[in-house]
Amino acid sequence: MMRTSEIKRTTGETDISLKLCLDGTGSSVCQTGCGFLDHMLTLFSKHGRFDLEVRCSGDTYVDYHHTTEDIGICLGSAFADALGDKKGITRYSSVILPMDEALILSAVDISGRGGFYPQLDIPTEKVGNFDTELCEEFFVAFSRNSGVTLHVRQMAGMNSHHIIEGVFKAVARSMKDAVAVVERFSEEIPVIDYGVGNMFSLCSSLKYIGADVTVTSDAGQIRKADRIILPGVGAFADAIDKLRSKGLDKVIKEEAAAGKDMMGI
Repeated sequence: MMRTSEIKRTTGETDISLKLCLDGTGSSVCQTGCGFLDHMLTLFSKHGRFDLEVRCSGDTYVDYHHTTEDIGICLGSAFADALGDKKGITRYSSVILPMDEALILSAVDISGRGGFYPQLDIPTEKVGNFDTELCEEFFVAFSRNSGVTLHVRQMAGMNSHHIIEGVFKAVARSMKDAVAVVERFSEEIPVIDYGVGNMFSLCSSLKYIGADVTVTSDAGQIRKADRIILPGVGAFADAIDKLRSKGLDKVIKEEAAAGKDMMGI
């Protein structure tokens, strides 16, 4: 099944329609009213192999701030919607990408805890009529609304256009790898590791009967799974204390309330 999303968003400043397919070929139609942003989004689509269609009518007679930020919001929301339950995705990825003299690192974690953490030194205030500070505004909006933790580092670069172009290309390529589905990941059963239970014996036994298990204390991975194994329930009081110390008691309660299959050992 193709992972797609369609977002429509209207405010006092912008009217945006956006379509996204994560499993595309890199085709795009970008009509934002800002030539430089069209260029960056076209490259984002091409390098991420995402099919992207975005149309925006905005208050560009003022500047490109609302247009850029609101498209970032819509693109981030589309990623979150298209990813759905995130089952089987690679989740983590990083890329170092050269763009002539510029060198950009992008590292992503589709964590559900959106945040943009840049280290950029763009030397000019504008590229054409585009304010270069809007590059960060775009990715702040994208990260918050996609639930993606995104780190971007400028390792070299003197040309503002090259730096920003390198950022869009690097983020696209790291996102392409992070959203990729690895079939074996989708069948993994997480065994919750919180310092209780004999993990080695448990995992060996499960693997002996053909189960694909992974030991984790990551709340995001636990939430993504269809089934959960909770060891150590024989020592109930100690188990509860340690679950609480790791903040996992709330996760387990929420997943159980949602009807997720759970086995205590």
